[in-house]
Amino acid sequence: VCSTTTSSSITAAASSCSGDPAPPPSPPPPMDFEALDAKTVRAYVCAAKRYSPAVPPELTEHIVDEYVALRQKDALDPSKTECFTSARTLLAILRLAQALARLRFSDKVGEEDVAEARRLMEMSKESVHGGRDEKEGLSAQEMVTRVAEIINEQMIANGGDSIAIADVMPQLISSIGATAADVNRTIDEYTDLGVWMRIGRDSVKLVDPAVDDE
Repeated sequence: VCSTTTSSSITAAASSCSGDPAPPPSPPPPMDFEALDAKTVRAYVCAAKRYSPAVPPELTEHIVDEYVALRQKDALDPSKTECFTSARTLLAILRLAQALARLRFSDKVGEEDVAEARRLMEMSKESVHGGRDEKEGLSAQEMVTRVAEIINEQMIANGGDSIAIADVMPQLISSIGATAADVNRTIDEYTDLGVWMRIGRDSVKLVDPAVDDE
């Protein structure tokens, strides 16, 4: 009942913003891999949180080299001024490298973690630049990912861990052309994964893995 009511609320919000009736929801796309169940993922996340990887002194020069390489790449393409490399980028690389080491259940950041962190930063910057050039042509799964990103960003911006879909629907429509069906599909997928949970009629909330496992 809650799911049906929520879908109706989202559809109404989308229609009021766009003026067009929302299309019926489509089935989720098939996946070419077997996804882990939510309980396993939550257990893995909780285990990884026990580690606090440190950056060894011998890795400092390598991290600086990676940062310099990013700055040099920016200098070769000055048109991408909206995502320039700064000291915050260096901090982000360090945080990402630590997170990657934590995923390996390691107490020490490795060179491979730094390299992967730099790659992720480059891909993130490329996605920002590409997203400003075109808002169309997203696959079904890409749309789900973008909808989830925007909803999560709005939760953070609001300083909480929940949000009313009606509050974020105008941004979803204007920025990526999302429909009510796209939003419903995203909520269903992230709820099934145990990342979100439905709250009331038309809101979603982030699930805290640590609390959920207790």
